Amino acid sequence: MRHYFILTNLEKDTKTYLTPLHARFTAEFPNMNASKQRIGDQRRAIVQRNFLTNEEILKIKEEVRHLLQHQSPTPHNTETNHSSSRRMRWTDHLNETIMKSYYRLTKLETDFTTYRSLLHQDIISKCPSIAHLSAQRLADQRRSIVNNQLLSTDRLNEIREEVRNELSSINTYSSDNTTAQQAIHETLTQPTLLVTNTADIQLTTAPNTIDQNTQQLAQNSLTLSAEITKQLEEMYSETYHKLKSSDPTTRPYIPKLRPSRKLAAITSCLNTHILPKTLTPDTDFNTLQTSIYCAAYTAAKFNGARIKESVESNNQSEQIPWWQKRLERRISKLRANIGRLTEYAKGVRSQALETHIFLNHFIHSGLTYGPTPYSTNKVSG
Repeated sequence: MRHYFILTNLEKDTKTYLTPLHARFTAEFPNMNASKQRIGDQRRAIVQRNFLTNEEILKIKEEVRHLLQHQSPTPHNTETNHSSSRRMRWTDHLNETIMKSYYRLTKLETDFTTYRSLLHQDIISKCPSIAHLSAQRLADQRRSIVNNQLLSTDRLNEIREEVRNELSSINTYSSDNTTAQQAIHETLTQPTLLVTNTADIQLTTAPNTIDQNTQQLAQNSLTLSAEITKQLEEMYSETYHKLKSSDPTTRPYIPKLRPSRKLAAITSCLNTHILPKTLTPDTDFNTLQTSIYCAAYTAAKFNGARIKESVESNNQSEQIPWWQKRLERRISKLRANIGRLTEYAKGVRSQALETHIFLNHFIHSGLTYGPTPYSTNKVSG
């Protein structure tokens, strides 16, 4: 509210206050990412919802009135002109800051994912004086720096090298931290030497109870009962004996299944209990392929998927295609028309035939022609 009263000269000029108010707010609170409209809405909410009492607002007004009486309005006018009317001057420092942030955020122009908003926030935090500029304006200035050579090629290469060194140091630091964390984890999980009071050294292993509980919980959640496992094994055996001598190219198509706990339990049971009984180191490729296909078929069927058999697919392939049906309909219509015209030329002219010939061949010919009960009369129009 204090900045609002200062910029509007105690609410006497409320036309162009929003942009300089946003600039001052961003400069004073760089960590808060708020738009101009949001700041304007918050200013109205302070008054309408009584976030500040009338006494506090009047007190702020008196302080601003006293401040305006003892200083000239030059700063306000300068800031307003700078943000609205006067053309901005882009210094080399601003251009270098933009290019450095651009190279760093895009990882040397290798990742352009949503870099504009990040570039806008980074530039405003470093240069609050241009907080009134939009993200599009900063992106245009970045293109202008490159296309119009506002910075020399040597200077751009220097900035690129600086950013490359900065990114490499960050990556090295992060990799060192990862290595250190892995070493700590390995140290905690390795056997620990404990020395007793009698100076005897005993080797004991520190149990990782959290990992054991997690693995045990996962195993319990993916374990099927003995009855369901027996049903699954019977279905797999039936499918294997049914498809082991079939052609792999004519087997039914297995649809894609959605991941679920039930499907995970079925797959785990097939991989750990059923397949090891049928596969050996001496298994040939055809048997291996058939076993894997039958396991996938069994998992899909047991999970409730609808699998079309090969017979149904063959019947579908034997159906007449649509283009052939269209051609056959057109051929039948042409044959019917040829028959009607042939009968008409022979003199066998029924009322229905004359009406059909008139509607299809003479209605748009420009001739006055109409069917009669027993003959046709043709009069030039």
